[in-house]
Amino acid sequence: MKVAAVQLISGDNYAENMERIEKRVTEAAKGGADLVVLPEYCALYGSKISPTPKEQNQFLSDMSTLAIEHRVWLVAGTFPLQTDANHKPYSSCVIFDSQGEIQGQYNKIHLFDADIPNDGLATKQAAYRESDYFTPGLAPLLVDTPWGRVGIAICFDLRFPRLFAYFADTKCDFIIIPAAFTATTGRAHWEILVRARAIETQAYVVAVNQGGSHFNGTETYGGTMIINPWGEVLSSLAVGEGVLIEQLDRTFIAATRSQIPLIPKLIHATA
Repeated sequence: MKVAAVQLISGDNYAENMERIEKRVTEAAKGGADLVVLPEYCALYGSKISPTPKEQNQFLSDMSTLAIEHRVWLVAGTFPLQTDANHKPYSSCVIFDSQGEIQGQYNKIHLFDADIPNDGLATKQAAYRESDYFTPGLAPLLVDTPWGRVGIAICFDLRFPRLFAYFADTKCDFIIIPAAFTATTGRAHWEILVRARAIETQAYVVAVNQGGSHFNGTETYGGTMIINPWGEVLSSLAVGEGVLIEQLDRTFIAATRSQIPLIPKLIHATA
């Protein structure tokens, strides 16, 4: 499978964000990508957003059209999707096949409620409260694709190893992580966490972040990267918008799991 990871600096204007997305998905498709991954908050940046049902349907329609036009599977970052008018929306990642059909929707389980030091100074903090705007998801998602099994995690989920133990137990081949890690947390933890998750699951990890200065003053880390099951960084970006494209080989997954068997031991330990 050839995968493309699209790093963006999204804003609060849906039309402008979609222009950026269209440009990068086109670039990825021209590069031969089979599957394209967008970051968290790709079409509307920030948690303080509440799109109407019409706007939610427009997002799904636009992403479906992109997948069809470019003949790619598309992991459409995240967007607030509401299934019940009496509850806050989910922060949802929807996966489209190359026919534009929805193959799965993962609702972010671990919402980001944290007080983050700015520039490492504990006295100068930024507060994040995603639970003020979103309902937490209830279950992981697995999607079987023509190239293998895919698991989805979103941003803060990266810090919760039990989710990734589930991915290992269910023999995921590829783990995809749309994210919007802050500059502060990204510098400290991003690469360490992403590589650790690849090593412990012995799967490819495609970690796709927002990367730069946003309209509301926040700074996201960038650092979008593709990691192999041995924990090696195949390619990465710094800050700014861009696209990574890598060929992922399932035979390397099998070889890694054969050389250092972990999954049977994990199942035995949790039984």
